[in-house]
Amino acid sequence: MDDRVGVGGGLADPDRAECRGPAPIRVEDVGVELGLEVEAKGRLEPLRGKLSKSVGRGRLRKLPDGRFQIAP
Repeated sequence: MDDRVGVGGGLADPDRAECRGPAPIRVEDVGVELGLEVEAKGRLEPLRGKLSKSVGRGRLRKLPDGRFQIAP
């Protein structure tokens, strides 16, 4: 039996964006969504630290370009 069942009972296409998970996101984008002042210097460093802790816990992964993505 194949475990790749999509919506409606069909097979999920692994090349589609929905199957690969959410796109990587920048810390600034997370700050905007949370309503933080992203223009103020140093305002995003605490948020960056919290995201980095989530990387250490295996919940996120940090990409080489500095963006974060949900861990597979």
